[in-house]
Amino acid sequence: MAEGLLFENSDGSGDQMEILGHKFYNILLQNFFLHETIMDKYGRIKYSKMHDFVHDLSRSIEKAKSPNAEEVPVRVRYLPVDYEHNNIKKEQTSCLRNLFLNKFEDAEFIGNIMFPDYKYLSVLDLKGTSIDELTSSIGKLIHLRFLDLSESPIRNLPGSICKLFNLQTLRLLGCRELRELPNELKFLVALRHFALSGFINVLSWMPPEMRNLTSLRTLSYFIVSDKEGCRIDELGCLNNLAGKLRIWNLEKVGDKEESERAHLSQKKNLEVLKFVWSESSREGNNNDCEVLEGLQPNPNLKGLTIKNFGGDHFPTWTMKMAVKQGNTLDKLINIFLIDCKGCQEIPTLGHLPLLKILRVKGLCNVKSIGPSFYWEEESSKNGVPAFRSLEHLTLENMESLSDWVEAPNTGATAFPRLEYLNIENWPSMTTAPSHEFPSLKRLYISRRCGEVPLTNICKKVSSLTELKIYWNSDVTSDLVEMLLQNNQHLQKVEISYCDNLTQLRVPDTLKSLLRFKIYYCNNLVSIQILKGLSALQHMDISLCRELRELEGEMQESSTSLEFLKISECPKLRSIPNGMDCLNKLSELSIGPISEETDGLNLLNESLKGPHPLLRKLELYGNRKWESLPYELQHLTALVYLKVYGFGIEAVPEWFSNLSSLEELTLFHCGKLKDVRCLRHLTRLRKLSFGGGNSELEWNLIESNPSQFPELSHIPDVYVC
Repeated sequence: MAEGLLFENSDGSGDQMEILGHKFYNILLQNFFLHETIMDKYGRIKYSKMHDFVHDLSRSIEKAKSPNAEEVPVRVRYLPVDYEHNNIKKEQTSCLRNLFLNKFEDAEFIGNIMFPDYKYLSVLDLKGTSIDELTSSIGKLIHLRFLDLSESPIRNLPGSICKLFNLQTLRLLGCRELRELPNELKFLVALRHFALSGFINVLSWMPPEMRNLTSLRTLSYFIVSDKEGCRIDELGCLNNLAGKLRIWNLEKVGDKEESERAHLSQKKNLEVLKFVWSESSREGNNNDCEVLEGLQPNPNLKGLTIKNFGGDHFPTWTMKMAVKQGNTLDKLINIFLIDCKGCQEIPTLGHLPLLKILRVKGLCNVKSIGPSFYWEEESSKNGVPAFRSLEHLTLENMESLSDWVEAPNTGATAFPRLEYLNIENWPSMTTAPSHEFPSLKRLYISRRCGEVPLTNICKKVSSLTELKIYWNSDVTSDLVEMLLQNNQHLQKVEISYCDNLTQLRVPDTLKSLLRFKIYYCNNLVSIQILKGLSALQHMDISLCRELRELEGEMQESSTSLEFLKISECPKLRSIPNGMDCLNKLSELSIGPISEETDGLNLLNESLKGPHPLLRKLELYGNRKWESLPYELQHLTALVYLKVYGFGIEAVPEWFSNLSSLEELTLFHCGKLKDVRCLRHLTRLRKLSFGGGNSELEWNLIESNPSQFPELSHIPDVYVC
């Protein structure tokens, strides 16, 4: 389109440019000029890859990606520019049609571009450059159709940009320094695509009289104001709008009649709508329900977000997801209801045949999720499951929710395709359904949810591959062990901040488990890891202050485990057997060990074995220990070593065996005086001390490290 190769009939008949472009794009796909197409969640093409043969052909024609301007023919039409090749001759500028300065860093060079010299330029790509200001001479580019300033620090746009009467695409995505848009934007009557983001929070209103831009197909945002020419009715004439539209500051709309003047129901190509009211508190009664009633969309809608709605109930079309003439919004793929804090009921959603993603957050006044959540009473269908296509469900911050009932019996299992369930912060919940969730793969539980309802939700779940539980004092050992026992295909388990968890038995049936992580469970006393974790690659047990027993057998993980962390559990008295068999281990962090046991010997046991791939090791000790674990000397593949909290006075001579060591950290070793043996570690590039207040550290602070000959070969020596 920017090249001027797509044409529309002047009488409006025939295909629009965008449709023609899609047809040509599909021809390229069908003939394998492009392939490996990536689609978004609405089925639209995001991008495709160029076929290798086409790429090679284009490179052979281009000769080089960014040619030296000295070698570029005078009549070149397409020119990408980089930092090294930016000497564009004046005689070349008059023939240029496309100029790409994508991610170019030289702001001075860009700022000095004499735009009048580029009089036939149709494409100017400044995405990701360091430009912070455009000169007014850009208004001379009267043939410009495409301008991209995305991801640049541009602060303002000159008014002369509104003289670009042929401009079809203006992209301002991620322009976080931009504070306002020119008031004369209404004169860009050819503008079809206006994409903006990154500075929306600082905009108070849109440029006035946007209604004149009747060619617009893409408008990312519209910020409502009560100023003349900036109200919501400016959208009324923009019936060609397509794709996604976000409307902000809806609290500034007066009533239903005013919101209806946006004529959203007539915009048949709009696929995604986001309605946002201001987060600031609004005292007394509001007209949010009236306003939303007037914003009924077209039946082709695929995505709907309602945020900060302040009414105590949704309007009828939202509650039934059906608009005028009884048209159901049956093309909806995702729905987000966010922070609608006054609402007392969730709409009926289970009947939507294509709904895949549902997120309900911050509906603090909803007390019950009843049968109407699944079906309207008069339309319940036998044999048709509720939420038949739903894949992702999130219910969070439902602080008044006490009851979530079972789906009505229609002869089919509800949520048959649900793969992801996130439940968070239901402090008042007493009852919950026990659906089978036959396809559930990922379960996330966080904050207060209640043991009984959680047990109900989880007791029939048997298909999980990922389980994450955090910040939840209601989760018990029985619940976690039930989930581990019933879900034999689990691959990832992460549990944290669960203070009601006291013990944990990991069953031997988890043959697919890859990652196992437990941290900050302050009352966890024992963990028993049984045999059978033959696929385990990553295990992290840390910051569990009461943990005493860590028992189990690690032999079956010998050919898989690469990362092991058992650290900052100061009361720990045991470690699993078989750590000497972990031949694939590349990273290990262990200690401190309880003073009630022979901790130094346990550390030695953990370091036994050849460990030929171990590259990174962190050891946490005890200031009473005057030596390091002697098994350390055999770990000759180590590249990084951290020694924390030992009472050693000297680095032992056998340290010279660690000939591959490149980085060494010695923290909280307050008695350390002698590091002479480090002179043998010729690969050491970084040495750090800290926290120990040792005599050695003070000497290093008060003098130049180069005065220590044993350290002179180390480029970076730090005292933290």
